Amino acid sequence: ADLSNLHYLGLPYDQSIYEKTFCSLINETWIHEPIHITEKTWRTIDNLHPFVLMGSPGSIRYLESAGINCFREYMSYPDYDDFKREHTSSFDELQPWFKQIIRNCMDLNNLTAEQKANVMQVAVKNKQILQELINKNKNTLSKFYNLDPDRLFDKSIVYC
Repeated sequence: ADLSNLHYLGLPYDQSIYEKTFCSLINETWIHEPIHITEKTWRTIDNLHPFVLMGSPGSIRYLESAGINCFREYMSYPDYDDFKREHTSSFDELQPWFKQIIRNCMDLNNLTAEQKANVMQVAVKNKQILQELINKNKNTLSKFYNLDPDRLFDKSIVYC
């Protein structure tokens, strides 16, 4: 049996999860190297959601190099992306990192109304940057995901 198409690309998805919450904790596929940014992160940005990213070391710097603001200026532990972790790291060894991530999520959630308004302006800019990246790489993305290039982020693939 051909099992090559069983990977869930995250589409369709329930958009209400973004409407009911202010921010997201993104648990990326890998927390070790190499950097691997998936639909979990891109979908969050597309839905104007501030986020804390739990991914491979350097994932945040990678996103920032593409122009994405990762909201670190609002966090108690802005350098949480630099936490050293190995494939052999035990749960106990990762506890300090998990605590930093949870604290950062709480920081985002507990912003003042004025700070949240500023964060939402950043989220809008992030979405614009994402759209620019999609437009720049449309043909490559459509071949990789086997989708019509004009439907990569078409709202018709969202269910409510």
